[in-house]
Amino acid sequence: NSSSVSSILSTSRQYDQTVVTDLGDDLLRIKRRLRVPQYMIGMKDVVTGHDLVKWNGVYYLFYTKFTGSGYNIRLVTSTDLKNWSDFKEITDYTKTDTTYNYGNINPSVVKSDKEFKMYFQAYDSKYAGSIIYVSTSVDGSIWNTPTKALGIVAGTACSKWLGCPSVIRESETSYKMYFIGYNGTTYVVMMSTSTDGITWGTPLSIVKMSIK
Repeated sequence: NSSSVSSILSTSRQYDQTVVTDLGDDLLRIKRRLRVPQYMIGMKDVVTGHDLVKWNGVYYLFYTKFTGSGYNIRLVTSTDLKNWSDFKEITDYTKTDTTYNYGNINPSVVKSDKEFKMYFQAYDSKYAGSIIYVSTSVDGSIWNTPTKALGIVAGTACSKWLGCPSVIRESETSYKMYFIGYNGTTYVVMMSTSTDGITWGTPLSIVKMSIK
């Protein structure tokens, strides 16, 4: 069976805002995921905390779904942004991490020359802590076991919590991840770099946030 959405991409742009800040030779591009709206896919599923990637004429929509006891990431595909495939569950929150085992949320996906890389946040039931994982796939359908990309770092702005990753692939040897960190008192937009999209450097603070 297929399901239909009316212009999901143009609708999502009204809410899934992108903050662009000039950093000299760089651009900071962060998707605001705190108030992402929910979309129904043909009354079959709810789309929230999502990312959209186009490859070889196919749109891959990755999104967060509450399963009844926790959150997983699902995938649907389309060639016209109107007719969508049945969903495929591509994470299992009960197996991702023994501590942060309540949900896998907020996917950010990039496509390199050889594979997809999906970054997502795993968190505990009290939302008191979370870390960022990465999983890879050659075809976007079958995914490898997730590995930890970034965790909390003592003495930094992400010493208590980090999440909402947004990853930019500049080249096959240059990746940048922007995310939100929390040290117990202040939320900060942070950034880390990688040469392969798998192993990441020490996070740097970029912008202090004001959340009311």
